[in-house]
Amino acid sequence: MTDKCIVNKRPLLRQSNFELLRIVSMFLVLIVHADFLSLGIPTDWEIINHPVSSMLRYMVQSLALVCVNSYVLVSGYYGIHTNVKSVLRFVFIVIFWRLLINFSWLGSEIFGFVECKLTIQHFIMLCIPGNGDWFVMAYIVLLLIAPILNSFVRNCSARKLWIYVLLYEGVQVIYSWVLHIESGFNSGYSVLSFTGLYLIGAAICKSNIRKNYSPLALYLILSISAGVTVYMARRFFPHTPVSLWIESRFDVYNSIIVILASVFLFLYFKRLRIINSTVNKIAASTFAVYLMHMHPLIRGIYCEICRKIYYDYSNWRYLLLISLFITGVFVIAILIDRVRLRVWRAIETTENYRVICGNIQRIITDNRIPDRI
Repeated sequence: MTDKCIVNKRPLLRQSNFELLRIVSMFLVLIVHADFLSLGIPTDWEIINHPVSSMLRYMVQSLALVCVNSYVLVSGYYGIHTNVKSVLRFVFIVIFWRLLINFSWLGSEIFGFVECKLTIQHFIMLCIPGNGDWFVMAYIVLLLIAPILNSFVRNCSARKLWIYVLLYEGVQVIYSWVLHIESGFNSGYSVLSFTGLYLIGAAICKSNIRKNYSPLALYLILSISAGVTVYMARRFFPHTPVSLWIESRFDVYNSIIVILASVFLFLYFKRLRIINSTVNKIAASTFAVYLMHMHPLIRGIYCEICRKIYYDYSNWRYLLLISLFITGVFVIAILIDRVRLRVWRAIETTENYRVICGNIQRIITDNRIPDRI
């Protein structure tokens, strides 16, 4: 299996190295959400009275913050081949998980397992892809603009593409990260930030990256240094302008440190040569892990369990239990998503599905509405 990327016009074969990166990235997403999302940032009291655990929390958060960026870099490297089927496939997985959890919640209401009632209006709103979920909305837009980005990449030299990427990321870093001016980048939680990462992945694909350095070491150094810096600033210069600036710029996806660390982790996996069908099968369902634990009805439960484990247990017991919990969430989502894959394959084989896809494709390519839909 060859390592092809976006510059090719044909559909691309994926080695298991980047599929493994998708799996690692989703585990890092679970860690990010189990740390600062669930527990909040370490308080002044924790930093003074529990310095080791506080610094470790900052280091873990920093190491895991590359999760989303790495996921999008893979998409940029291979290129998103947008068509009617790929858009419908993406929308289907979102709706499938929304419906599954909504109906499960209704069943839990009936048997008295949950007290919060789900109204019809709330049920319908929760079924809309992207509602209450910034990542899904940003990725849907990226799906739609990917053909334009792909065309630009293919008609651009590697040098010109890198110049454009540096200018694009420079504007994002200066306006959104350094100056903290609301410019649409939204601290990396936006399709504008995804676009920059997508182009970085494409630029890496078109370039001959030197191999006389260790990208994994650079990723670790950058991430750990960032976490330690924030801790030291809060520990020894609390509530000063410098400390507040460093802290406010730490936990964002468009931090220059996080972007560089994401690229180095990506380059490390790029060097691996792995072909494993099991890895590929698991990677095909990694998005389901996000959709399950970040569903608006489940998100609070996930965070509450993480908080309970953190406050009820300490040291190695906490590490053991939180690791088991995160792994359990991952495995459950992967197993349930096998059902979704079977349902989608059954839908794809139906005549109605092929007719609908064909008609929509003709509307797009011929710019006219067919006589029969």
